[in-house]
Amino acid sequence: MPLKRLALLFSLALVLVMALGYLLLRNLVILPYVNDEVLATQQQEVRGLMFQIEARQQALALLAQDMASDDHLMAYLSGRQVQHGALPLRQGFTVQGLFLYDATLTLRYQDRDPQFPMPMLLSDDPFQRAKLMPMLDPHHPRASMGVLLQGGLPFLYAAATVCSAMGDDCGHGYLMIVRRMGEDFRDRLAQTSGLNFTIRPATLEDDGLPELLASDQLVRPKAERDLLVRDALGRPTLVMELSHTTRPPNSITRYEWLTFVALAVMLVVVNLIIGQMLVRPMERGVAQIRAMERNQQFRPLGNGANITEFRQLANAFNSLMRMLAQQREQLSQLARTDALTGLPNRRAMEEFLDEEWRRLCRHQRGLALMMVDIDHFKQFNDHFGHGTGDEVLAKVARVLESVTRRGGELASRWGGEEFVLAITEPKRDELERLAEVVAQRIGQLPISASGISQRLTVSIGIAFVPAGQDPVALGLNLNEMMEQADRALYRVKSAGRDGIELWCGCDTMGPHRP
Repeated sequence: MPLKRLALLFSLALVLVMALGYLLLRNLVILPYVNDEVLATQQQEVRGLMFQIEARQQALALLAQDMASDDHLMAYLSGRQVQHGALPLRQGFTVQGLFLYDATLTLRYQDRDPQFPMPMLLSDDPFQRAKLMPMLDPHHPRASMGVLLQGGLPFLYAAATVCSAMGDDCGHGYLMIVRRMGEDFRDRLAQTSGLNFTIRPATLEDDGLPELLASDQLVRPKAERDLLVRDALGRPTLVMELSHTTRPPNSITRYEWLTFVALAVMLVVVNLIIGQMLVRPMERGVAQIRAMERNQQFRPLGNGANITEFRQLANAFNSLMRMLAQQREQLSQLARTDALTGLPNRRAMEEFLDEEWRRLCRHQRGLALMMVDIDHFKQFNDHFGHGTGDEVLAKVARVLESVTRRGGELASRWGGEEFVLAITEPKRDELERLAEVVAQRIGQLPISASGISQRLTVSIGIAFVPAGQDPVALGLNLNEMMEQADRALYRVKSAGRDGIELWCGCDTMGPHRP
């Protein structure tokens, strides 16, 4: 066979191999990577849209709480003021409905736009409405919010417990307001989110659509997608037909075909060089990347290529992957740590308690929860400033950290001036001594602010299940144990603070004063 023909056939075969190699590289590496990036961006767009909706729910909840803190409502619900129209509640059509219920969820007052039927909110059946209301706490205002389907139309709703103006008497009833999710809602949402979408009522056929509140469950990038929004009762309410700003790549373009032709011309001359110095190193790198993708584990790319740039690229890729792994670990640590005190945050404590509770149920090792609350911290913070308040929180955190050094113990900042300690294999006398040590060390803390004449005090509530006791047999779960610790703390506060109370799963010990 003539050399020219052999060279031509070899070049044509090489062109075909390179073209197929490019298609494989594109379909197996490039497109999956690009699609993953596009999917991540689209998930972020959906989360941003969800955040905008939640922001409007929060605003409506704040409005409901503000309106519910009114002595006129308290007087109305108690029967001291009963004439119709005497309540200063009317908001025009800023909201489409406003309803006042007593503690039994019986409708006592309503003011709504008559063109919107709201059968469930006006009915005599309180059971469905009870699912929408917050927990009725006589001493603290509560609020709930969400989406509600009424009369075939979607509404945002917010419900708040009716409280006195001072906020210390909240056990008399509920105030609910609803706002329609119409075209004006869609326009404002589109302006703030920057996304193009339409809203339509949901049907039974839409029940299988991916939900807006589950953006992490989106598994494929799409140019357009329909997302389902359910109301607070779990019913399909509306469908958001979303057009993403970031779209997956299209099929092969004519520019790519022109590139194949250019490669054919170039490969006639340089096919041997490319085969030896470029294709093989690239194939090895692609194989390693695919192995990483399959195993979900980073392995350094080899840098045995003859071309310096390939070695530099492999080194840069390895450095980038190591940096990403370190950043992922740092982000995971930051997400579980309180920024002010350096202690584990509430999320980290909840994960720790979930794991320890499972061990407690299996092995009956015992578990104790100690809630520590700084007495009169708000007045202290207001009087001496937030800087001094932050210093107090940090120093209290160091005290709690110092007494939880062994394995099976964890101290965390639960929120505000409240801390939680989890202790495994506890003993009653050791818990009492530990609580007294904590109170004593906190009382001895030096505070740098001038004008402080009294020592810091704390209220401590403890709930524990002794070792050898089965919490299931005692009828306990983790939430109930947390509630018992919180109740013990509340009883200490009610008795004047600066004290300790311990609750046991088998018997109860009265309040203890240091």
